[in-house]
Amino acid sequence: MRGNGGVTGVTNVPSGSRASGIWGLDDLYTARSQSRWPRQNIVEYLLLAGGGGGGASDLNYNDHTGGGGAGGIIIGYFELISSTNYNVTIGQGGPGATGGSTLPGSNGTNSSIVGGGLNVFSNGGGGGGSSDNTGSRLGTSGGSGGGSAGNGGFGASGITGQGFAGGSSISTVFSGGGGGYSSIGGSPTGSPLNKSGNGGTGYDLINFRGTSGSWTSQAQVAGGGGGGGESFSGTGQGTSSFGGGSGAAATTGGVGVVNTGGGGGGGAVRFGAGSNAGGGGGLGIAYIRYPKGSLSLTVSGGDFGSSQPEVTIDGVVYSVHQYTSTGIFAVN
Repeated sequence: MRGNGGVTGVTNVPSGSRASGIWGLDDLYTARSQSRWPRQNIVEYLLLAGGGGGGASDLNYNDHTGGGGAGGIIIGYFELISSTNYNVTIGQGGPGATGGSTLPGSNGTNSSIVGGGLNVFSNGGGGGGSSDNTGSRLGTSGGSGGGSAGNGGFGASGITGQGFAGGSSISTVFSGGGGGYSSIGGSPTGSPLNKSGNGGTGYDLINFRGTSGSWTSQAQVAGGGGGGGESFSGTGQGTSSFGGGSGAAATTGGVGVVNTGGGGGGGAVRFGAGSNAGGGGGLGIAYIRYPKGSLSLTVSGGDFGSSQPEVTIDGVVYSVHQYTSTGIFAVN
């Protein structure tokens, strides 16, 4: 991508949470207010990666399992280059840990836009910790971090600007929820402690894509998975929203909703009664938008072919390209 974000005049200095030369929306609004924002051939994007898988219960213990972290979100913009294909890759949700495994759930994979010198990506969510007595019980870091399994310690970290850390589980068999885009995953609650942490809260796509009858995926995305609960009583599992899977009590963890990047829920099983896997993370999604009539170049791609939804946000009418699966944003 070109230096200074393609903007002439005062030099733009990106924040520390973004790669050099990549602007965020706060930079865009500042540039507009200072009358140094070009009107043509600039598009904004939102990339949501795949969610992390939840942790699994083991064969012999009743300790609870961590929820998977949500896929990371990045929002920014770039200047189009004519006669260029931009490859839009949608991150896959990470599988939940296999029942009886000493390993955490798998991380989700990254979502990205690559082409014309541009290479931007959001990071897949971290996996939730599993409860096997010989494993570390820690979740893994990602866009949002995975929650810790019972007695596992601190939740795994998220990436600044993309999501928050998973919930911790210290000196208790109850577990932490996966981190979400907007908040840390929950830690065990109750007095005495009797419930695993909820998944962290996520992001409402209405802020970026507005409202339209054309959307086929839910607006609330990037929530963490809930921690696995108490199988003896069938209670105590962490809940989730924003597309994350709920934690389980004596069953497999809930799966993250498709195209939300939600983390998978932690699995749970009664002592000595086998094992249950964690839930898989949700597939990611991507959007590219621009003010209607602002481009001098012809563009195409996404779920709606040549007819893109038009939405009004803060008084501006945008054309919006949605990608629920990997594709190309073509510029002619």
